Amino acid sequence: MRSFLARLATVPAALAALVAAPGVATAAPSRVADDWNPPANLVQPLGEVWNHVESTYPDLYGFRNYGWDQVMANRGSVNYCVRWESDAPVSAALRDQIHAALKKQFAKWMAAMVENGKGHNAWPYTSVPVNIVGWAVKNRSTLQWTDNSVDIYAGNLDSGGAPQCSPGCGRFFHQDGNYARCL
Repeated sequence: MRSFLARLATVPAALAALVAAPGVATAAPSRVADDWNPPANLVQPLGEVWNHVESTYPDLYGFRNYGWDQVMANRGSVNYCVRWESDAPVSAALRDQIHAALKKQFAKWMAAMVENGKGHNAWPYTSVPVNIVGWAVKNRSTLQWTDNSVDIYAGNLDSGGAPQCSPGCGRFFHQDGNYARCL
């Protein structure tokens, strides 16, 4: 559980690093470089995240599924489908804690994007609602709730064996915005 939450916490850090990184196409590199001034204790970890991103994604600037791409495509909101890669059971209370943590971390990112009530570097949103729309698991029995608060995707595994949400509904698979196969 702790490693899962730690990975969730890295997402806003990675997104913040991407937003602040020199060379982002949405801002002049010199301006972004001038504005990038994280607290000293975050310089090294943010640099490590950025180096990992650069070495992992071959089409770094052509890929259109980053957090800000999702927010822009959704016109100011974001949808999450939690991919639970553990066999550890998830109670309704734990599910709700994870949902709250996702919303809290995303709110922190949005707060960092706002200066004096306006979006930093032409960011158009001062707040972004987070909708948790589903959970993906290997086995449905892992989820210990029976309500229908979110969609559940059980047994749908990616090539690495990790549970995934419906490909028909995922922006990763449909960066063109065509969700005709989303059920």
